[in-house]
Amino acid sequence: MGLNAQQMQALISGGGLDMSALAGVLGQNDPNMGAMLGALMQQKTAASEAGVTIDRDAYEQEQAEHVALQAQHDKLRRVAERMHEELLSLRQRNRQLAWAVGACPNCWGESPDCELCGGEGAPGSTPPRREPFQRYVWPAARHRVATGLAQPRNPPPHRAAASPIGGPLD
Repeated sequence: MGLNAQQMQALISGGGLDMSALAGVLGQNDPNMGAMLGALMQQKTAASEAGVTIDRDAYEQEQAEHVALQAQHDKLRRVAERMHEELLSLRQRNRQLAWAVGACPNCWGESPDCELCGGEGAPGSTPPRREPFQRYVWPAARHRVATGLAQPRNPPPHRAAASPIGGPLD
């Protein structure tokens, strides 16, 4: 026994095909197919009774939102990576400048809780290191001398150079 003309027309047109009749017809020719269709119909019936439906538009919108969120996440991750690289670069430059002026590279003498200097590592508290001094301070000092601005009006008080932080200017 096969599909009748009405069932074939419903199948072709995508209309309301009687699935139980189809399962019965296919089950006569192939019992496994009939059993499979019967199980699928039971799942569909259980899902519809539970109020579960698949809304294709909602699913596509959810997928589009997921793609947009993933793109936004990727963009934020790249920004965070660039910010981290910049932070590392700024920390290195801060250390170099601190060494150039004989200051504590962690707090510049501004934190009594500093593990390196205990708040005693202000600029000039240790001898400057040669390479960072020549790279950062010397060009500025040379410019001040060349323009006649060599002496500051109110020089800061000099601190003792008895700290292990910067190392001597060789």
